[in-house]
Amino acid sequence: MRSREYASAAEVLIPLSRRTDKPLRRRGYWLTLGGVLAAAVIGLGFYGYDQLKGETQRLQAELALLTTRLQSANAGLDALNRPAEGLKVNRIVVLNPGAETIASKGLAYIVADDKGAHLIVQAESLPELQKDQAVQVWLFKDNQPRNAGHFYPQGGNGAIYFAPDPGEYDSLSITVEPDVKGDKPRGVVLLAAGLKS
Repeated sequence: MRSREYASAAEVLIPLSRRTDKPLRRRGYWLTLGGVLAAAVIGLGFYGYDQLKGETQRLQAELALLTTRLQSANAGLDALNRPAEGLKVNRIVVLNPGAETIASKGLAYIVADDKGAHLIVQAESLPELQKDQAVQVWLFKDNQPRNAGHFYPQGGNGAIYFAPDPGEYDSLSITVEPDVKGDKPRGVVLLAAGLKS
């Protein structure tokens, strides 16, 4: 009976060892796979960190450049928005009617300040306008017109301010235009004058 006990114990031990051996091999496989995956994740983390760090540095440099440009633009805007100082009237030009039947009259002021030369045109006794009409101011250089802006008179009076240097132009005229879409005079000349002294 004893031999039988030993035999059954041996029979029992062999299958147990086989059973315990497989989980150990599986455990080793999973540990190895887990280690490889952990190393891959850590490697990708370092690679991603280096990439992110490089991209962050590039974006910080770009932000610094844009900040500098914005500060420069804001300084320029501050200078533009600052009121002009030291306005001085350099010359006053009397505007003459375009025809004997026109009762309008006006003046053109050529002025200068710390921002440059400007033109202020003031007119009175202007005719009443129809639906889409506007009073248009034109500056001429070598007989080529430049639109200096338009206005709508109130009670027959109106004025306009033009920033580019009026000394660059030969003459000025004020017309009544059918609309504000023209790039050259089409209407009746109300007032005109030469700008050269």
